[in-house]
Amino acid sequence: MKIDISHIVKKFPQKKVLDDISYTFQTGKFYALLGENGAGKSTLSNILSGFIRPSSGTIFINGNRVLFEKPADSQKFQIQTVQQRPLLANELTVKENIMLGHEKEEFHQDFLIYPIPLHKKVSKLTASERFFTAFAACLITHPQFIILDEPASSLDIKQRNKLYSYLHKLLLSNIGILIISHDRLEALRIAEIVIELQNGKIHEVTHFIEYPETDSVHLSANTNSDIDKNEAFRVEHLTARPIDRPALFDSSFIVKTGMVTAITGQRESGLETLEDIITGISSKEIDTGSFFLFGTKIKHISPRLLRDNGTAIIPFDRNFRGSHPTLTIEEMLTVHYKGSIKRQKEYAKSIVAKAGISIHLDDKVSYLSGGMLQRLIAFRELETHPRLFILCNPTRGMDTKSAKEFTLLIQNVANSGTAVLVLTNSNSILSHIASNTYILNSGHIVHKTEKLI
Repeated sequence: MKIDISHIVKKFPQKKVLDDISYTFQTGKFYALLGENGAGKSTLSNILSGFIRPSSGTIFINGNRVLFEKPADSQKFQIQTVQQRPLLANELTVKENIMLGHEKEEFHQDFLIYPIPLHKKVSKLTASERFFTAFAACLITHPQFIILDEPASSLDIKQRNKLYSYLHKLLLSNIGILIISHDRLEALRIAEIVIELQNGKIHEVTHFIEYPETDSVHLSANTNSDIDKNEAFRVEHLTARPIDRPALFDSSFIVKTGMVTAITGQRESGLETLEDIITGISSKEIDTGSFFLFGTKIKHISPRLLRDNGTAIIPFDRNFRGSHPTLTIEEMLTVHYKGSIKRQKEYAKSIVAKAGISIHLDDKVSYLSGGMLQRLIAFRELETHPRLFILCNPTRGMDTKSAKEFTLLIQNVANSGTAVLVLTNSNSILSHIASNTYILNSGHIVHKTEKLI
């Protein structure tokens, strides 16, 4: 389902809250609507939900103009909203609230993703329990698009992670998610697409890298006895034809532990497409292909699955996939940190020291030169002690000396047993240290050489 909002304006007596907003939302995508208090994010959410009408502008569902005068109008199109302070029937039980208006539906315990006694009166619930009850009531309607208004406001870290993990599973069923938030770092961590509102206008739209560090997704034991035990990552017969990037055709390659494997080519030849697919950003664009991670076949490749199973990634787009200009240095360096909050600052300091860069943790990422940012991202990723390290044009922006030092560092990482995969152009210094080289040309991968070790 596609939801188009076109030239939406909302005026109140003393203020224009939304000023000519246009955007397209699609199912199967995770959006975060970000902004300070008064930016207009809740107003836009309420317009999509049918709680208020715009002063002007149009909403289209799959190209057809619709009018949302009340919540029931948006719900007809399976758009459901969970409010920051859900309106529930206090004298009814949890189960009765979930089933209210949907008594003919079959109740599934899975709807209640956080344990709450079904017989408990809603009047006795905590704020977080009220949220999960309202969320279950949303799920029973089988929505196609879910809007969550500041869901983290009543949840602790464990509950947030439980929610975000579940939301990402819903994406696999082609359900769209829109979270309203004021927390920039959290929005960048959990959403594929972050839309920032300022003064009633769309200020910025960011396509970010990662899914959240929530419940881990670990691989099961090796199920393919034919795969070499030294193989860290294998791609077989990958074909992908995205509409906005070069295609890939029947492409296969192997990455082994303790070696640097290079795939050389130009982004116009499909290198960008390959990066997006093997790092889990665009897995839905795959026509055919199989993926094996440490000997186990994986059905759905995602950033979170890769991260949870020991993969570090340096993306080509360091500014918006590897970091974000509005983050502080500390925030950028601790995006994958799972230790004590008390040690977070020391953890970030140690990465800065290893990178050999003079910078304050409170400084913005936007203050860094390209080479400085690339080094910090690299040392941040190495701090996770990866089993598989995927690097996409990693020496871009570095001077010759820095590039040589970084190349030596990566060689040492491979020598320590890590599997290293480098996507790069053919004249990169990193391609010269590869033990195994493939060439990507016009969407086809050809095995060039494998050096004897």
